Amino acid sequence: MNTAILIVLAVVNLGFLLFFYMKFLRKKSSEKMVETVPELVTKKIESADVSTDTIPQPQSVYNQLLISLFERSSLGIVLFDQKGSILALNNSFKEILDLPDDTSEIVYFTDLCSLFPDLFSQEKRSNHDFNSYASYDCQLSLNENEKFLRVNYYSFEVSGNESALIVQISDYSIYKKFELELINSKEEAENLNRMKSIFLANMSHEIRTPMNGIIGFSGLLREDVTEPNHIEMAERVYKSAMRLMETLESVLDLSKLEAEHQNIEKCTVDINTVVSQVYHNYFDFVTEHKLKFTCETPSHPVPLELDESILVKILKQLLSNAVKFTETGGIFLKVDEEIHNNNRTVLISVEDTGIGISLKNQEIIFEEFRQVSEGIGRNYEGVGIGLTIVKRFCEMINAKISIKSSPNSGSKFTLRFLDKMADHSTDIEEITDSQTEKNLQKKKILVVEDDFTNRELIKIYLSEHYNLTFAASANEALRATDNNKFDLCLIDINLGSKPNGIELLGLIHKKSVEPPIAIAMTAYYLNSTEKECLDAGFNFFISKPLKRKKLLETIDGFLLS
Repeated sequence: MNTAILIVLAVVNLGFLLFFYMKFLRKKSSEKMVETVPELVTKKIESADVSTDTIPQPQSVYNQLLISLFERSSLGIVLFDQKGSILALNNSFKEILDLPDDTSEIVYFTDLCSLFPDLFSQEKRSNHDFNSYASYDCQLSLNENEKFLRVNYYSFEVSGNESALIVQISDYSIYKKFELELINSKEEAENLNRMKSIFLANMSHEIRTPMNGIIGFSGLLREDVTEPNHIEMAERVYKSAMRLMETLESVLDLSKLEAEHQNIEKCTVDINTVVSQVYHNYFDFVTEHKLKFTCETPSHPVPLELDESILVKILKQLLSNAVKFTETGGIFLKVDEEIHNNNRTVLISVEDTGIGISLKNQEIIFEEFRQVSEGIGRNYEGVGIGLTIVKRFCEMINAKISIKSSPNSGSKFTLRFLDKMADHSTDIEEITDSQTEKNLQKKKILVVEDDFTNRELIKIYLSEHYNLTFAASANEALRATDNNKFDLCLIDINLGSKPNGIELLGLIHKKSVEPPIAIAMTAYYLNSTEKECLDAGFNFFISKPLKRKKLLETIDGFLLS
């Protein structure tokens, strides 16, 4: 029994001894593995026969990189200590300022100030507090070369109270040169455009002024002469003058479009009214060519927001082309309206029975100075810009133009306006004939015109209807207003001498308690001229050549209102 107990106790003791021995052995093994990691690295280095002194340290790598950047930078860099002594400067700094390779004589900031007083200054240096950043541009003359430089100051604390300064110089002369070239080119282009506008305005004035007399007097001759030969001659003079004016108007319109001088003034108009007015104005012109001319419009108003004057110009050009290319048959002007859901399409078409246009040639007729028949063998007159102007005008008033045509079957040009359904009825001005005519013979009108021919023409146009007083200059007009009270003044704005028509109106307003109605006449074409006149106090603006019917309607409209 005792023996068995002893054996059990021995086995237990042996188990405890084995347990503690294994635990101790595992701990020693782990400690040995941890300790041998640096030893393995060391052995690896030793086995490679490499000294630990040759391993690059991070700080030294950074220093080498900074030095390389400093030397190879395209920016000129110079380093100063707090006392203004130069610590280092790179090659780019020497190249930008054309310094010699040996800069041993340049020791202090003051040395640089002496060499380049426009670039550096002691004032800038002394006012610098080393706690901010400063930058400025400088133009410098070096060896007869102009350089444009930008100087940047960077200041920072090195250690403790010690500070350092970095001055960085960049040369942007090449970019400045490009900038100056662009500015000069822009100014030159603007000057050329301004000169072109002035030339066109002067050309317009110089052509319109004599054309006013030619068209006016030849028109009067057509009405007064009785001999067939004289009638025919007057007719040819009149038609030739009108052809020249149409060409001039087209050239000026194209010039205004190219120079972007064409203003857009939108308002809601009744398309029926506009088209009918164009129809009546062109009726005599079309029928004179022995062509049938009809106009078809809806029975209800067709309101649309657009620039009425531009639409009229488009229709006049299309009608002029239709007459030119139609020898027999007729021309048909039509307005139509299509409504789908909430969308509305307004269509205006000009159709003729003329020569027609092939599908191939339809691609070129809207190009500038292009015609179906070109060269010395062309069959029809014109300079080939009418449809170019029409297309550009259509773009301005958001209209799409299309053509349907074939040779010998006529042509149909259609303007298409897309519009949302809306109530425009309150915007359309109703024209009534409820006004009764008054005795206009008593109305006194002052006509200020320096051109003798134009004065005589206006006299023939208006003398039967109004009491006229004529003045050839602004001074004559002012003397006339001293003793007379005029109901209306018809003033040419270019009187050949000072004061001009606009200045004259200002003088009349100053001396008149109740200034008369003033209508400006001019042969200049620019839209800015019209605006200038209206801003100066004119009630209306009319361009030359003057048309008798339009002039009478305009004056009557003001005097009867």
